[in-house]
Amino acid sequence: MGNKRKRESEPTTGSSHKKQDPNIIPTGPDQTSNFEPESHNGTPQHGPIPSHTPSSPSISFPKLPSVPPGYLSTAPFLHNSAVTSSRISAAQDSSYERLEFLGDAYIEVIATRIIYSRFPQFPSGKLANTRENLVCNNSLANFSRKYGFDQKVTCTPSVMDDPAFYKVVADVFEAYVAAVILGDPEHGFEIAEAWLTALWEPQLAQIEKAAAKSVMAANAKEELRRKIMSPGVKIEYLETRSMQYNKAKGESHFYYGCYVTGWGYEKKRLGTGTGTSKSAAGNNAAQDAMENEPALLKDMAKQKAVFDEKRRQEREMATA
Repeated sequence: MGNKRKRESEPTTGSSHKKQDPNIIPTGPDQTSNFEPESHNGTPQHGPIPSHTPSSPSISFPKLPSVPPGYLSTAPFLHNSAVTSSRISAAQDSSYERLEFLGDAYIEVIATRIIYSRFPQFPSGKLANTRENLVCNNSLANFSRKYGFDQKVTCTPSVMDDPAFYKVVADVFEAYVAAVILGDPEHGFEIAEAWLTALWEPQLAQIEKAAAKSVMAANAKEELRRKIMSPGVKIEYLETRSMQYNKAKGESHFYYGCYVTGWGYEKKRLGTGTGTSKSAAGNNAAQDAMENEPALLKDMAKQKAVFDEKRRQEREMATA
């Protein structure tokens, strides 16, 4: 991917490539075939954004879309280090770089289309952060490995042994996405978009779940107040640690706790929360309290009901 994308550290860099040649490691399709790029007439059509289904552990990894034989089936796995080797002439120079360039752009567009449609409540900054998580190198490298692309790369030993080999693996995935789209000018984009949507579904489902929780938390303070607030009872939202600024994302993170004084407690902490604003952190703390202290809040609510009824009766007697 381009430099705009963060370079995450790769946990594993090992590989089972067999070094059949001291200069080139061909482990995929026969790289001695004609590498001259084929012409691709027509412009890929952009259909409607595919619908999604809830993710499930029983759903298998999406089937790999096919690409036509020839250039599009071989170039995605050819690293430019192998192209410059004596084994492959300059006339056969068809590494994945051009396809990776195109695939990078298509993946960004597809991710943008999906999250823009699926999360209409997200502001632009949140959309950008969500897209970054979907298209980052680690995510794409993981998909690439799932399909065994790391075993098909033709490159020199120095490239394969480099700690940044995961970036090559991610680039190969991008190149393959471009090959899928170019291989079928009429339906390729729709095929690639449906495929990527299925691959991202577990991440999208988690984001959706977190977003739903955030909506619930937006009303959490009022809900908590309604449950336990009475005269003499105080609910406070206090900072539990200093604000942290994430320079990479340009976000501030606040940390707050929800405390109650009353019903037999003195500054009892009910929950904690974080957020990109003080208000959001407080809301999340209130939501955390309701999720993690149901028994305690139920007891407080009972005390509140008894207290409120006693006050009601006293008012009635005073006006009788």
